[in-house]
Parts: sequence; structure tokens; C-alpha cells
Amino acid sequence: MRGSRPPGNETKGIPSMASGIQDKWLTPEQAIRKIHSGNRLFIGSGSAVPLRLVETLSQSMGQSIDDAEVVHLFVNRGLPYVDACLLGKFRLKTFHVDPGIDASVTESCADHIPMFHSQIPALLRSGRLRIDAALIQVAPPDKHGYLNLGVGVDVTRAALAAARLVIAEVNPAMPRTLGSTQVRLEEVDHLVEGYDTLLEVQAPKPDAVEERIGYHVAQLIEDGSCLHTGFEQIPRAILTHLADKNDLGLHTEMFSDGVIPLMETGVLTNSRKHINTGKCVASFCMGTGRLFRLVDDNPAFEFLPTDYTNDPYNISRNERVCAIIGADSIDLTGQVAYSVEAGGSLGGFGGDFDFITGASLSKGGKPIVVLRSSRKGGQVSAIVSALDRARGVAASRANVHYVVTEYGIANLHGKCIRERAMSLIGIAHPDHREALISEAKEMGYIYKDQVFIRESGHLYPYDLETSKEFKGGLQVFFRPIKPDDEAMMKELFYDFSPESIYLRYFSRLKSMPHRRLQQDVNIDYQSTMSLVGVLGRFQNDRIIAEGRYAVDPSTGFAEVAFTVDEDYQNLGISTFLLDYLGKIANERGVKGFTAYVMQDNIPMIKVMKKLYPDMKMKLEEAGVYHVSMPFDEPSAPSRPKAGQKGDDVGTL
Repeated sequence: MRGSRPPGNETKGIPSMASGIQDKWLTPEQAIRKIHSGNRLFIGSGSAVPLRLVETLSQSMGQSIDDAEVVHLFVNRGLPYVDACLLGKFRLKTFHVDPGIDASVTESCADHIPMFHSQIPALLRSGRLRIDAALIQVAPPDKHGYLNLGVGVDVTRAALAAARLVIAEVNPAMPRTLGSTQVRLEEVDHLVEGYDTLLEVQAPKPDAVEERIGYHVAQLIEDGSCLHTGFEQIPRAILTHLADKNDLGLHTEMFSDGVIPLMETGVLTNSRKHINTGKCVASFCMGTGRLFRLVDDNPAFEFLPTDYTNDPYNISRNERVCAIIGADSIDLTGQVAYSVEAGGSLGGFGGDFDFITGASLSKGGKPIVVLRSSRKGGQVSAIVSALDRARGVAASRANVHYVVTEYGIANLHGKCIRERAMSLIGIAHPDHREALISEAKEMGYIYKDQVFIRESGHLYPYDLETSKEFKGGLQVFFRPIKPDDEAMMKELFYDFSPESIYLRYFSRLKSMPHRRLQQDVNIDYQSTMSLVGVLGRFQNDRIIAEGRYAVDPSTGFAEVAFTVDEDYQNLGISTFLLDYLGKIANERGVKGFTAYVMQDNIPMIKVMKKLYPDMKMKLEEAGVYHVSMPFDEPSAPSRPKAGQKGDDVGTL
């Protein structure tokens, strides 16, 4: 615990500015004696936990107070009352299962109340979960006599209204925040002088895997997006990759120090939000003194109860909501299990389901699930064929849109089970993909004859991914082909005219069935390389171009072929593909390209001559040229930039 004091609260000691306040003051010991055996207590959590009261309470547990219950939103690990509860002196009831009490819940030493956080305030106010006493922490009364809930509104406002007895620990270090934070003295039965420090919580620094996940998620976040993040390392890593974004907003259950640099650099402005415009909205925050000083009396922040912040309708009123939730595991159909650490768990909904639902209803919204691809040092896959029975479902398969691991992004929205399974296997840890393919076949999720190349996951060349702008401002993302591209490659084929199909395949193909197409999308990235040009990239993805080469080990040359959707020809895409594939092949020791081109495909021949003016052409049977393009010709000029007007055709 480390002290933090916001500006304006420099005087230790509690002012008595309102009439009748002196009658409310008690010592911590006197206040705790107001609690009786069998009572149910609500305790504020996070950085708003009343430290002095819970220390005194812990000493009374199992002695002067027996058979009582402690209810809270989530557990602050390491506090004495938590240890006392877990030792059986009190009964612990929590709305969120923290890893610190995970084993205690599964062993029936503590209780979990599975509930959406948006619905907890109504539960407390209704009296269905009776609250006998609420122990909260507040800032000192202002000149008008109002206390302030500071950094912890969450469900505390409802507990305060529902409790028969309210004891408030007054802390001069508690920031005075704006929103639904003011507390009238009449709402409090007793006051206790607290410490002049707040409980500070420093989020762990993300590791390399988490940073990679953060990088991927940042690619999904557009300018003007409204964010929901958590406290874990992965959301923190995401925030560090948003420096190039503009006008982001924040509507979340909680936030931490990660938002500070985004505000200082002008990335987080909240200017495009449709509700609470210009405000960072949350129900509580946890962090360090730097964060507490930032939120103190700051009109840029609005702290509101969870029945407002977590209401899916309120969330959906903002556009482009990116709800980012952490997960422990996900099955091949898209069901998500809670983020926990060791052992089995009954889980805890937290606010995640509220925000996943709200984001899915938001215009342009993106529900995003993030997880490491494996656990226990890589021994256990986080992407599984079926969830462990001990793990609760945090999000249903119908709510999940994007899933992100360190190996990339899978967009599940609108996809069938077979397509979902292949997409998720594509971002699983490469060591576990073969087993997942086998299990998916057994469960009937994917084709029984699904091809799998064992080393493809390890060899996928992320460094070849790139974006290119073409004539008219067209942005195309180029990347190596993946096994789950089969559906998009099928669509590309059926978009071609019969003439384009003939020029590309040298036959009048009428169909492109799975048994043939899967051979094209499953490659080893060594003897065969294929690049696809994608529009949309993450949303409404569409492949509009593909180029590939296959190496002939007997000659050291590679046969090259490429094709472009007819709606996107004459923009420079074919030239870019041929040029880029040539650079890749040359760097990998390929001697040059060969190709077979129809005699009447004059535009394609011109593209090749522009890039390889010394290429050799030999007319073979049936009006087909065999073209040879060595990379080591001494007279070969520098290759021109792709994208020049009129230098492109569609199919080779």
C-alpha cells in the first residue's frame, strides 16, 4: 500500500462543516460494534475499500461477530478480512470470482452470485439480497456538507440506499469526483476517520505475448471508437498501441493508469460519443496516485453506477463501441470461458457480457475477446474443441465477433461452425493446431478430408503483411494466404467471367469444390508462397486478388501466377503482386520466375516486360507462351513502383 493524496486535500483531519456531523463520529472499534452476528455486510472494493474499517472488522470476525456474510462486487486480494473469510470466520459472497478466491469458491468455502453487473443495483435496492450494513469510503464533506464516493461508485450507491446501517470511512486522500458521487450526510449513520492514503494498484507490465495481442487489437480500433477495457495486462498493452488514433472515447466499467497518456496526447477526447459527449464514463477506477490526481474534481470524468455504465442499451447508443474482454479459453464454436488463473472455476460474469452485448448492438461496434493462445507454459491450448465443465461461459457463441491471440485475429461474426473452427484453429498456438484439426473432424465441425500442413503455423511469415494504396485511394491489405481463406477464395473464383477463368486455369472450369480449393489455401510458405489482397481486412473481408509461386527444386525457378477481381483491374494490383512476389522469391534464393501465358493475353505480357524487360518467351503448343524471368539478369533495371495507371491486367 502506498499513499496518494490529490490536490486540494492537503490537510490531515476531517472538517466538520455541517450541522449534526459531530454526533455521527465514532472510532473504528465503536463503529464495528454496531454490527451483529448473522448480519450481511456490503464492503466497497477496489481503491475505494475502507481500509481502517476492514482491519478492525477482521479482528472481530469469529469473536464478537459470528456467522456473518460479506458481500462485495469483487475481492481485493491480500486484505485481512478476505483471509478471515476464507478461513471460515465469515462467509464470503462475491459477484465476481477473482483468481485469489477461485479455489475457495469451487471448494464451497465462498459463494459466487452469477449476475450481470448492470442488474446488481436493482437486486440490492429490491431487498432480495438484504444488506444489514454497508461499509464504504468517502471524501470529506464539502462546504455544502456533501460527502463523495470518489473512485468507487459501481454498486455502492445502491448498497448505501439499501443498507439498514451505513458506516462511512472518511479519507482526505479520496478524490472528489463528478457524476453520481455525492452523498448527503443524512444517508450515513456513522463516520469514522480513515487513513489519508488510498489503496494503490499497479497493473503488471505486459509481456511480449500480451504486447503482440495488443498490437493486433489496435488494428481493429478505428478513429472515433468508444472503448471498454479492463485492468489486466492485455487491455493495458492495447492502450499503448493507440497513439496514432484520433478522437477515441471511453465508456467502460473501470479504467486504470493506461488512459493517462491517451488523454495527455489528445487521443482520448470523447468528442464523437453520442451520450456523455466529452466525458470518460466509468463506474470505478483503480490505479496509482497519478490516476487519482487526474480524476480529482475533473469534469472530463463521470463516475456512474453499473446499472447505467453497464446497461447494454446505453452502451449501444455510442457508435463503434470496441468492447475488449479477457478470456481463459474459447471452444471451436465460439463459446468463451472466464478469464481465471489456476484451477477450475465457476467463473464470474463481471461486466463483460453487458459490454459484449452492447458492442454487438452498437453501430459499427466490435465485441473483441482476447486471450493467450496457450496456458501452462504452452502445454495447454486456450482454444479447445469443447470447454471444460468446470469453467463458466462468459459469452455465448452468438455474441462473439472477434477473437484475438498473439497469432492474429479471427472474425467469427456471421460464420458457420465449420468456418469458425478453421478461423480459430488459425490463431491457435501452432503446437496445438494438428490436435485441434483432428478433434474438429471427430466432432463433425470441419470436413473429414480437411488438409493440414503441420509446419504451416510456425512458418507463417507475418513480416510479409503490408498495405498498399492504389489509384483512386483504394486501400488493399496484402498477406500470405491462410487455410481459413477457403470461403473468400471460392467467392473470388465465382466472381470471374468464363474468359478470366480460362486465362488463369487454361480450361473452362465450371466449379471450384472444396477438395480442389483447399489445396490452394494450405501451403507451406517455403516451396509455395501465395499472397492475397484483402479489402475490409477485419470487417466484411473480401479477397480481390491472389498471386502465388511454386518452386521447382530441379531448376531453382518458381512458376508464378496471379489473378485480380475484374472490378479492380487496371489499378496496378497485378503489377504490385508480381513485383512483391519477385522480391520475396529473390530473397529466398529463387533464381527467377517462369509462367505460362495465353498468346492473346497481351496486357499481361506487357506487365511482365515492364518488370522484366529481358524475359525470354517461347511459343509452345495451343497458343501458350512459356515465359522465363531470371532475377540475376545484369541488364535488369530497377523495378517501377506499383500502382501506375494502365499497367495492370487481371489474370495470368
